[in-house]
Parts: sequence; C-alpha cells; structure tokens
Amino acid sequence: MKVSVGLWSTVLLWSLAGCVQFDGISDTPGPSPATGCGIRSVRLWGQGTLPGELSLDSGVVGGLSGIDYRSRHDDYLLISDDRGTHGGGKAYAATIDFLPDHRLSVHVADSIALRQANGRPFSREQEQGPGTDAESVRAGAGGWIYWSSEGDSRKEQGPDVYRMRWRDGRSFRLPLPSRLLRDPGQKSGPRDNRSFEGLWVDQRTHDVWLGIEAPLIEDGPLPTLTSGAWTRIMRLPHRRNRGADFLYPLEPIARALPGKLADNGLSELLVLPGPAFLVLERSGSQQTDGSFRFTTRLFCAAPKPQATASSGTRVLEKRLVANLNDLGSFDSANFEGVTFGRPLPDGRRSLILVADNNFDERQPNRFLVLAVDDQR
Repeated sequence: MKVSVGLWSTVLLWSLAGCVQFDGISDTPGPSPATGCGIRSVRLWGQGTLPGELSLDSGVVGGLSGIDYRSRHDDYLLISDDRGTHGGGKAYAATIDFLPDHRLSVHVADSIALRQANGRPFSREQEQGPGTDAESVRAGAGGWIYWSSEGDSRKEQGPDVYRMRWRDGRSFRLPLPSRLLRDPGQKSGPRDNRSFEGLWVDQRTHDVWLGIEAPLIEDGPLPTLTSGAWTRIMRLPHRRNRGADFLYPLEPIARALPGKLADNGLSELLVLPGPAFLVLERSGSQQTDGSFRFTTRLFCAAPKPQATASSGTRVLEKRLVANLNDLGSFDSANFEGVTFGRPLPDGRRSLILVADNNFDERQPNRFLVLAVDDQR
C-alpha cells in the first residue's frame, strides 16, 4: 500500500463486537505458532541500500513493494508499485551478496515493464484503461511469475492477481472468487488500497495464497488504537484442489499522534508447511511534518485447534517472532516485502526484507537481512 494521506484511514474507535461471529472456540492447548514456523529467534545480520535516484532502462528504481528469492537462478525478483508517474509498474531481477562486514551488495541486473495480456502497458494514472498498483511478487513453477495488484478504484479496476513470463511482461489475470471482487457500492469485498498485499505461490500444487491487508468490508472495521481486527489469509485453489480461508488477528494500531493518520495491516506473508504463516504486519503513524514512522513486526500464525468462525472459516492464533524496531533504528523504513534467501555464510537461514521508499529520491531503497535461528 502506498503511503498516501488521501488513502490512509484515520483512527476510529470502533468495536469489533458483532462483526465476525465465532463458535466452537476451544482453549485446548495446541502446537505453538512459533513451533509451526520452525523459528526459535531472529537476529539482525546486516543491511544494504540502493540509491533513491538510481535509474535503469529510462526509469527510476523505487517503490519496491515485493521481493522473492529464486534458488534456481540465485537471484531475487523485485516489484515496484508505481502506478504510472515514474514510467509504470516494473519487475526487476537483482543479485544480493552477503559481504564479510555484514553489509549487502545489491545489484539490479534486469527489468521488465508490466504489461496487459494484449501486450499494451498498463495505463498511467491520468489515462483511461487498466491501471495497476503492484504489491507483491512470487516465482512459480515452470518459469511463471505471479504478482498481485491493489488496482485503481478511480478506474473501478482491481484488485487482481496476475501471472506472467519474464520475456515480455505480458500479465494474465487469474480468476478470483466473487467475495474478492471490488464492489462499486463499497458494501462488501476488499477495501480501496487495503487489499492484496500478501502473496505466496505453492511450487508443488500451484495454489496461490493471498494475505488481505485489512478486513474485508463485511468482516468489520479497521484496527484502532485500542482494538485489533480480523483480516483473511486465503488459498485460491489450482484446478481440483480445495480452497482454504483463515481469519488472521491483526494487532491494534501501534501509535498515533492526535489529529494525524495511523493504521495497521498485513503487509506480506510466507506460507510454511502445516500450514503455518510467517506474517509481516506494518503499523504506520503520520508525524507533524507529514512523514510516517513505522512499527514493523513479524508473527508466526497457525490454526487454533478446534476454532472456527460461524461460517466454518478456520481461526489463526499467532506469536510474535520479532519487532524490527527492537533490532535497530528502522522506524523510518516502510518494509513491504519479505522472502527467505540463500543461506548465510554461517549456514543459518536468511530472511530478507525490502522497504518501499515511495519514490523519494532522498530515501534509499533499503534491504534488511535477518539471521534465522531454527528450532532443533
């Protein structure tokens, strides 16, 4: 989601009561969510940047909102959420090397413009026709690349999920269940600019998982300073596989200044066996100068034993894995993408995050590497 004053939600002290009804919730202890993710702890390993004024193929590299590691190529896919102001949405292929002094060497090797299925570019903000607001990217099997877009409500388009080939960027829209289609009357479905932030693709089954940034309209209000909210993690089945629908508990807004904007939402997810979910939550708070400060947290979530909503939807419980602000001075970074990368030099798993600089040339494109200590 772009940091945009016009699109961020103000803090409203609403109650969740009566919005999502639950039954059959059991207090029987089950497997710890942290156990489900196989993570004992994460520690800061290192960081690196790309200049905010970096240009490639006549376009500025910025607005990086998604990242995914491709082990076969030993590279990383990146995606920009540019709606057209800076040349249109693009995907990038980059290499990231771990240097001995715990710094990163990041090199953007190639880029491709995101295009419609007919080969035409997605339109610019001021033009008619389909627009895009890319928020996540994942490598799929068979050379396919998947990406999600929050679309453009002004053009009554999106949100959508696409798959494409790298060679030309032609993107083919995937069918979505009706509940995830935009409702022009805003009575149900995804909220504007608060939708398809999280994306994951199962390499074996080809199923697509979506993490919705904020509650669907019918699921109740947004988080407040005093109350969390329920959003959804959904599996879109491929062919004959069954879908799945989980309710994920969002944290309350971390902090807010009087009269300023603030929110909290699901920014990205990784799907692990079980299933279990490693979820990136980001809470933003507008400052007196108009800038934003962020509280970014990683949670492990797993299904709560015997807990379902009245609709039969499974309920997730979660445990904090890390608060990034406890690991370093990262409250100015708008982290939106996360992926497991190649192993660190000491053999531990790497978890790599990328921050969206919102095309502010004064702000670098930041990359953060966390070392994952697995449970043994």
